[in-house]
Order: sequence, then structure tokens, then C-alpha cells
Amino acid sequence: MTNEYIYKPFTDGLDPKCSLLFQENYGSGEPSDEMIESILKDIRNKEFNRVIGIGGGTIIDIAKMSFYRRSASPAVMVFMLLHLRLRSFIR
Repeated sequence: MTNEYIYKPFTDGLDPKCSLLFQENYGSGEPSDEMIESILKDIRNKEFNRVIGIGGGTIIDIAKMSFYRRSASPAVMVFMLLHLRLRSFIR
């Protein structure tokens, strides 16, 4: 998970052996419920052991949420959602 403007200048053409997701394809700004749900829909059938987020706070939040959503208990999901909502509220 990253932004295209970060990925292209530094790694474009390297043909990484992984799936890439660009935040711009899902929206902009702080992660919304709709953004997370769209990402989760796109990764639902992908096999992965880790998520790597390259970028700022939004990218890191999305990477955390997409990984935990696949493997976490409902209690962890509630914690993560509260964290994201509080972070948006504080800014």
C-alpha cells in the first residue's frame, strides 16, 4: 500500500513480486469506512502474510486496518476503528 506519486519515481519498472495498492484508487484524505471496505473487497481473495505500507499516516493506517481486518478478533477491529476515528477527530 502506497501512493502512486511515491511508488513511480523510485520503484516503477522493478516488477515487484507482490500485489500493489495505491491509495488514490480508493479516495483521498483520512481513511474512511468506504475506503477501507473497498480495499478489503479488493484484497479479500488474495493470499498474503504481511502488509507493507510506504508513506505517511493515512497509508500506515490503511495498511494496519487491512491486515488486522483479515486476521483479528472483533475486539481488535473495534479498537482499530476507534483509533482511526479519534485520529480523524483530533486533526
